[in-house]
Amino acid sequence: MAVTRGPMYWSRPGSPRLRRVTARLTVPMSGAAAAVGATVLCLGLAAAGQERASWLSLALFAALAAVVGRFSRVWAAPVVAVVCWLFFDGFVAHRYGELAGSGSAGQLPALVVTAAAALLAALPGALPRRRVRAAVLRSTSGSAAQRCRAPERAVPGGSGRRLGRR
Repeated sequence: MAVTRGPMYWSRPGSPRLRRVTARLTVPMSGAAAAVGATVLCLGLAAAGQERASWLSLALFAALAAVVGRFSRVWAAPVVAVVCWLFFDGFVAHRYGELAGSGSAGQLPALVVTAAAALLAALPGALPRRRVRAAVLRSTSGSAAQRCRAPERAVPGGSGRRLGRR
């Protein structure tokens, strides 16, 4: 029994560009993954005796946001940041899941740090990928100098056009 894989590249109809297919988590799945990771992190911090807010716990929540953001879509970064901040504020900065503010800008740096970590980790997935270039198969009936140029690869099922810069 063979495992079938999906396509490795896709393109829009009429576009000569090929893009790699990447599987990214959807927004609800990113929020769920952040919640599960934050729960495990809160339990680990409680077991280690790190029960008060410190730079270490904030750095760990920012790292969690970056890890989840790396596998998420860009639109999921605010959800991941808010989930990580809620767990940080509810179970690390304050006790027993109590969300409490400590002034107008008391918890804002924690939210900004987690949002920046999630967004910066998710951005490379949204940037355009390196172009995949495919060449046209040429017959071997040319001169030796033409045949000895750089090797060219063909795209299976390609249109025969050369892809690349316009």
